[in-house]
Parts: sequence; C-alpha cells; structure tokens
Amino acid sequence: MANVFISHASADHAWAEEIRRWLSEDAHEVFFDRDKRDGIPAGDEWEPRLYERLRWADAVVCIVTPSYLESVWCAAEIGAARALGSELLPVRATSESVNHRLLKLKQYVDVARDPVDARERLRSRLSVIDGGGGRGWPDDQSPYPGLRAFETSEHRVFFGRSREITQIAERLRSPAERAARTILTVVGPSGCGKSSLIRAGVLPRIAGEEHWLPLPPIQPGTDPLGSLTRAIAAVTRGRHIPFDVTSLRKDLHRDGLKAISTDLLLAAGVDSQCKLLIVIDQYEELLTQTERDERAELVAALEPALGGPVQVLATLRPEFLDPLSTDADLSKLALRIHQVRPLQSDALRSVVEEPAKVAGLEFEDDLVTRLIADTGSGEALPLLAFTLEQLTRGTKRGGELTHQHYVGIGGVRGALQRQADAALADACSKAGVTRHQIISALLDLVTIDEQGRPTKRRAALDEFSSTIVDELEPFVDRRLLSTEAEGERTSVSVAHEAFLVNWPPLNNEIEAQAAALRARRVVESAANDWAAGGRDDSALLQGRRLAKATVDIGAELERVANGDGTLTSAGERRLTLPTWWPGDRRLVTRVDLNKGGGRSSKPASEPIDPAADSESSKWWVSSWSSQSQPSPRGWALSKPTTPRSAHTSACKNRPRSDWCRRGKRCSPTFMRAAMCAR
Repeated sequence: MANVFISHASADHAWAEEIRRWLSEDAHEVFFDRDKRDGIPAGDEWEPRLYERLRWADAVVCIVTPSYLESVWCAAEIGAARALGSELLPVRATSESVNHRLLKLKQYVDVARDPVDARERLRSRLSVIDGGGGRGWPDDQSPYPGLRAFETSEHRVFFGRSREITQIAERLRSPAERAARTILTVVGPSGCGKSSLIRAGVLPRIAGEEHWLPLPPIQPGTDPLGSLTRAIAAVTRGRHIPFDVTSLRKDLHRDGLKAISTDLLLAAGVDSQCKLLIVIDQYEELLTQTERDERAELVAALEPALGGPVQVLATLRPEFLDPLSTDADLSKLALRIHQVRPLQSDALRSVVEEPAKVAGLEFEDDLVTRLIADTGSGEALPLLAFTLEQLTRGTKRGGELTHQHYVGIGGVRGALQRQADAALADACSKAGVTRHQIISALLDLVTIDEQGRPTKRRAALDEFSSTIVDELEPFVDRRLLSTEAEGERTSVSVAHEAFLVNWPPLNNEIEAQAAALRARRVVESAANDWAAGGRDDSALLQGRRLAKATVDIGAELERVANGDGTLTSAGERRLTLPTWWPGDRRLVTRVDLNKGGGRSSKPASEPIDPAADSESSKWWVSSWSSQSQPSPRGWALSKPTTPRSAHTSACKNRPRSDWCRRGKRCSPTFMRAAMCAR
C-alpha cells in the first residue's frame, strides 16, 4: 500500500488523527508527527527526520485550515514534497474558504462538508498512486535490485528504456490493439530486462489512465489460473472494489473470465471502455512449468475474453516462439510481437548514475566509466545490476561508492562468483553437508529448454526437507535465489539465469547433467500428457524412447529378489533415480519387463538392459504412497542408488535419511514426474 505523510498544523491535531485512522484502516503506511507509534521519537532531530519521511512518502495529505495557511513549516513541507515529486492531496478541514497559494492548482477534498465522500476520494486516489508504484524512495533502500527484476514500486530508479516504454504504452492505447483478439508480447533474450521494462516502466506510465484496470503481474508457474485468481483478489482488496472473491476460481470455471471481468469492471465503477489488463511475465513458463491440463484451462479462460473486456500484455524469450506456435493449446492464443534488444552501451551510464542520484549516493571519480567498461555491453546487464547492488549494500544516503570497495567485491565479473562461493561455504557449514550435495539441491531449480540452454525452474519450498531448505537459505540471503508467496505456499527459484551460467561449480554440473536434465523435461512432459489423456497405456514412453530416457537420466533397473536370492514371481524390477532428481526419494514403483510374469532363475544382482525388452517396457506414473496406502500386489519400495555422474563418490554412502526426504507421502510435483517401467 501507499506511504502517506500527513502535513498539518498543531491546532488541527484532531482532524489529522481522524484521517490517520482512515488511512491505517486501509492498510496504508502513515507518518504523523504527533502519533506515538509512527511519529518522531523524543530526542530525535526533528527537521532531518521530517525531510527523510518526505522522501519516503508517496503522497502528502495536507490538512488545510486557517492555521495551516499561517504555518511556515507547513509551507516548507509542501515545497519539499513538490521538489521530491510526491503527490499532494489537499484536504479542506474548515467551513471557511481557504486556499493555499502553493496548492491553488490542486483539487481539494472537503472533509468538513462531507467526511464520507472525502474518505472515498482519498481512498480512490491513493489506490491509483499505489497501483502505479508510488512516488517516494526510502533512504535505507538500495536503488539497484541485483539479479531480480525491478518491481513497480521501484519505477523511480528504473532508467535506460524511456523509448521502449513510450512505444509499448502507445501500442496498448491504440484502438487496433485494444480491439484485437491477441496478446501483445514483449520478446527479447534472457537478461535484456523485459520483466523490468513492463513492471517498472510500462505499468507506472499507464497507471491512472481510464483505459485499464491493471492486475498485478503474474508468472504462470504450475498453476496459472490460480495465479490469475490471486491477482484479481489482490486488486479488489487494494482498490476496495465491492466484488466477491470467496469462490472466484469456481466462478471462473463456471462463468468464464469474460463474464467475471465484465462484472469486476462494473463493480469498480470504471469507464465503459475500460479493460482488465492482465500481465503475464515469463510467458514461456506455460511450456516449461505448466502441465497440459492447467495450460488448457488458462487458454480456455483467456481466449473468449480477448478483444472484449480483457487485454493481455506478456513477456517471452524468442526461442519459445516456435514451440508456442506448435502447442495444441497455446497456439490458439495469437501473439503480436514487440521486439526488445539488449541495452546499448551508451545507455548503461544512465542505468548506473541516475538511480544513485535518487538514493543520494555518489560515485568516486571515474568509477562509473570503469563499471561501464568492465560490463562491455547490455548482454551483461544482470551482472552489472548484481555488482551495483553489492556495491551499495550498507551505504547510506550521502555516502560514496569507491574503487576500493568495487575491487573488494570482485568487480562486474567476479561479484556474483564471490557471493555464490560464500553462500556455498555457509551452506556447507550450516547444514553439515558436502559441496556436491548442495549443488545437487540447486539442480532441483534447473531445467533445460528446447535449445539446450539452462533455465530456472520454480519449486515449492514444502517439497524440500528441512535440511535442503537450510542448504538453500544462504543463497536466498545473498539474493541468488528468490522466494515468492503463491497462495498458501512459498516457491523458490533462481533469481536470474545469469547465476546458472556465470558460477562455474553450478554451470559445470549442469553441463555434466545436461542429458539427464533434458530427459527429465521429456519424462515430465510425457507423464503430464499421459495423465491428461486419461492414463492411456498407448501414451506411455516405451521401446527405444524408454531405453534412452532411462540411460540419460541415470536411472537403474534392479531385479527384486526373494529372501533366498531368487527373483519374485511377478518378475518385478525396482527403479532407482539420481540423487538430484526433485521430489521425495521414497517411491513405490513396479517394474515388470517380463510379460509372462514367471519366476526367473537369474541372480537378482544381474544387470538389466531395458532395451532388451524395449517392446514391452513402458513408463508408468505411480500415484501410490508407501505409507498412506497399502502397496498393490507385488509393488516394491524404491531407494535411490549411486548415480553415474560426478556425484558417485559423494553419495554412495548416503544414509537412509537423505533419500527418504519426507516419510509420509510423495509430493504431487514428484508424482507427475515419477518413472516406473511396466
């Protein structure tokens, strides 16, 4: 919500207290210098504190009375707020006709004549200000986001893309774009700043315009319709729209997004031409993370609403354009492309210098030139952003950023590596595990795209053991990993792909496991299609595809023996998975490569070649749990064994507790990807 500074004369304390109460009830952060909790503590230097709070404020509510007109300090607060760019909201709190000379061009809210109307008008305007990211900048906040994207609230320190912001905003406003049954898609390579451009550039630019009711940006993840539902609920709460969201997801299924959006816009009391603006950041996640059923569910919701009450803006990496066009569901949503390229070198200076000015920081002579030279080009923008975040950490307003500190953090090319190395050392010490085990945990957050490039993969924290969470925490603390609330769950992901390719220990392991990571994506996709298709046996991987996936992933098939060493009558095989495979390590599987199912006299320890029985071999997705349900006939408990990768020496003696992550039941995420040959 918005940060609000209440400017008032001492004689008007009662009105100021009442307005403070209104704003606090609406969840705004309020500075009120007579408030015992949020005001200036006894002994503080009040003048610097007032100006610090004015820099922090998104809006300044001015309670205008005859006493206010006579106050020199109230006039000074108005002047400072105007200079800082805060929005001034004058409130007339007297029956007399009063107009401050510094507020003569502002529309007043008359609280003395109609308090109810005054409160609603303040509420409405502050909602718009908040939706546009606010106007203030706290003194203790770094103006550089590091590896993560800029948020809407950071638009004041987002520079270098003014031309692209104007172009995209104009396209959104054009009648042709608003009437088209298409998605305006900002396409550009990883690291060029697409997400920041939309979040901190375009959305603040169009905030308050009557053309749209914008939702908070969503990322599809594994449940895109759930993300959309939460975004709609958030905007109804934030703007105090009288709209029931208690059964919103069911309503979307029953009535469709078109009807829900129409009702929401009517409830919001917006212009008849206003559209619901949905922003889908990282649109490619619909291919890389979303299951087929959930993907189809979102398409079914969006398609009828486009060109009507809904307009969609998305970001996408260019390598996913072809896969999108061939996907059975996503190909139904037509895209209009707006190409974005990496920043030119001459734009990097404003990216470095201008945010520092907002935060009141200074660079030592020639340091900016050195930073730009070390960065080289816009392709290295994520590394530059991370370096600047490290360089400013702990530096207060008025401080100087020095060459000595820059060298100390490793420069543009070394800052990320040093922080990752430090996080790895902390994780080893804190969790009491080896480097290989931590790198294995990080592989849970990696996938390989269609072009063979590593990309980030989100996972729910509750799918990891407490030990794994401890291993990842130092990487979160150093902002190499990011966490995000998704409904009642918290997800974790790599902050940016730059971490995957610029930190040698992880990049080397990704390269070593590339075939396995690629095969995992194939298996997950096949498992999802099998489940979506009614679990038809014909949709299971089989034959050579099954054999190749088994080898690539490093899974092993073992014969299940009786106590006397002979094979079970069911001809069962036990499937074992690499230690880095995401999800629980306790898996109930059945492997039956022997169609006849007869007892074999071969020793149980004899290796099995899945290709030998390729015609009868099929992947199966087991939904059974070793503890929540009794095992079906002849099913065996599968324990991971030593993978064929560099993990061998580190993992061959791992205790049972390491492979049995959560003893109660297998997680839904793992169940979608579990491999069992039948």
